[in-house]
Amino acid sequence: MNYTERFKKGGITAAQSFTLIWRHKKLLIYAAIPLLANVLLKLTSYSMFIESTKDPMKLIALSQQSTAFFFMLPPVLRFIIILGINFASTFLLTLFSAALIHHVTHMAQKSVRENIRACRPKMRIITWWTLLSWAVESLVTYLAAEAAVITGGTIVLLVTAVAMVGWSLSTFFVLPLIVITQKGPRDLIAGSIAIMKKNVPEIMGGGSWFVLISLLFTSPIFILIFTSASFVHQAVLFSLLLLCEFATRTVLSTAYNIFKIKLALHQSTPETMVDRVKVKNIEEQSQSI
Repeated sequence: MNYTERFKKGGITAAQSFTLIWRHKKLLIYAAIPLLANVLLKLTSYSMFIESTKDPMKLIALSQQSTAFFFMLPPVLRFIIILGINFASTFLLTLFSAALIHHVTHMAQKSVRENIRACRPKMRIITWWTLLSWAVESLVTYLAAEAAVITGGTIVLLVTAVAMVGWSLSTFFVLPLIVITQKGPRDLIAGSIAIMKKNVPEIMGGGSWFVLISLLFTSPIFILIFTSASFVHQAVLFSLLLLCEFATRTVLSTAYNIFKIKLALHQSTPETMVDRVKVKNIEEQSQSI
């Protein structure tokens, strides 16, 4: 197939991911649980959101009051707490994503608990990958923050963005490979790069489809919210924004992981050692309705 056909194939594979979700809506639970924690944290900032719309300076005052105790702690302890919270969040998302991938490749197991238990033998490698991805994310966040206050920050920010794109592509298939292979850390990244190189058009085609779906899903909601801002209560608007973000991220995150596993399972190279029987199982489940 030429590049255009492979690009279209990526879009079709992404569309099939949504079809699989439509047939098995329980798959959304794997993304909903970790994302729900994020929404609950944002709900705690609702009062600050309301006050800041009346007077932006009140947001600063409320923020200082609500975090006064935290900032009374020693700097080192604050740093450790922040890192711990971020790591726990990343680990939870990684674990449930791995359980989702296991569910998709073993459709006979319907229970979320069963699929999480099935990931226990992989817990060491999942923890390793969480640490690595968390460290990279923390480093990127730090560099982005520093770029805003140092001379030549634009160049630093640009280099950081390019490096992050390269990292994301290179590790695109690491999580699926953790679930479907028995590889070590170094071989996982090497295997991910090998699959990525063979699927660049498909990844771009699928990515374009996800962007389109995201725009189609969120645009009408945001238009409704902003056009009704003058006569709808702020509590309702804030709730709609949270609901929109939660629903969009849940569906897209689930479909994105399915998209990656479908591409990975179509490879049968020595780097991946994928069980081809799993390909047939997923294809049967994601046929067009």
